[in-house]
Amino acid sequence: MNDGLRTTLGAIGAGCLVAAVVGGDVKVAGSELPVINDLWIRLLLAGLGLVLLWMAMSRSRRPRMRTWLLTAPTTTIAAPGQKAKSFGGGITEIEAASYRKSDDGRTYLFFDRDGAPTRQIPAHSVREVQRKHG
Repeated sequence: MNDGLRTTLGAIGAGCLVAAVVGGDVKVAGSELPVINDLWIRLLLAGLGLVLLWMAMSRSRRPRMRTWLLTAPTTTIAAPGQKAKSFGGGITEIEAASYRKSDDGRTYLFFDRDGAPTRQIPAHSVREVQRKHG
């Protein structure tokens, strides 16, 4: 739910609660709610207002963004008569809510909180993926 919809639901919910408490006779933005004498209708209006306010204030269950550490593969090169040297193994940080390896296994796909892909990394350039703690 986007922020505009949350604001609209919150305003309507608050208006319903005010109308239920004062018994109607409310004028808002060119509209008028007549006097409400029936207690059950006022209780239903208050209940609707509470439900709309709850919807406006509730948090969606989207995953939170995390930092993922991608470690590149290492290559060891040994020249004749010399000590072997390792290259690579660098670590890259990526902010994403989640990741998965593609169906064909060729890439790692990283996703934002809404599930939209944000990064695509070739699998041959990744040795390991870990979540950064802290």
